[in-house]
Amino acid sequence: MRIDGTDGHKVAELAHLMPMQLITPEGFTLLNGGPKYRRAFLDWGCFHNEAGFFTAWSNLKRLVKQRNAALRQVSRYAQLRPWDLELIPLAEQISRWRAEYSAAIVEDMADTCQQFLPEFTLTFSFQRGWEKETDYAEVLERNFERDRMLTYTAHGPHKADFRIRADGAPVEDTLSRGSLSC
Repeated sequence: MRIDGTDGHKVAELAHLMPMQLITPEGFTLLNGGPKYRRAFLDWGCFHNEAGFFTAWSNLKRLVKQRNAALRQVSRYAQLRPWDLELIPLAEQISRWRAEYSAAIVEDMADTCQQFLPEFTLTFSFQRGWEKETDYAEVLERNFERDRMLTYTAHGPHKADFRIRADGAPVEDTLSRGSLSC
C-alpha cells in the first residue's frame, strides 16, 4: 500500500489517516450481531481517539491467547500469574478507553436513533467484561479453576459489550430487522 508516495505501509496506518465510523442499514449487526461486533465498533472509535490503543489492543489479544494456551498446561494459579501481571494493566486501560468512548457517543447515538425509531426509548451501556466493582486481578485469580476447566479466559475486555436496549429489553429481542434497517 502506498501512503504519501511511499510503499510498505500497514492498513492500520491508512485507517489512522482516515478516521470514520460508518453505520448503514446493513450495519444492523451492531444492534443484533452480538458483542463481538459492538466491541469492534468501540475499538474502531478508540483506535481513532487514543494514540496507544492499537498497540495496547494488539498486546491484549496476544496475552489472552497465550493465557488460554497456558491454561491447558498449568495446574496452579501461581504458574499463570506472569501472564496476568501483564494482562491486568492492559485490560484496565482498554476498558477505560472503551468506557470513555462509549460515554462520549451515547448522546449522539440516542439522538440519531430517536429520529428513526421514535416509538422506542433506547438506552446504551458499556459492560467491561467482568463485575463492575471487582478488581480484574481478583476476578482472574478467583476464576482460575473454572478457566482451566474451560481452557479459556471467561472474563475480561475480550468479553466486553456495548449493550443497547429498547424500552428496557435487549434491542435484538425487541426490534425486527425491518425496524433496525430504517
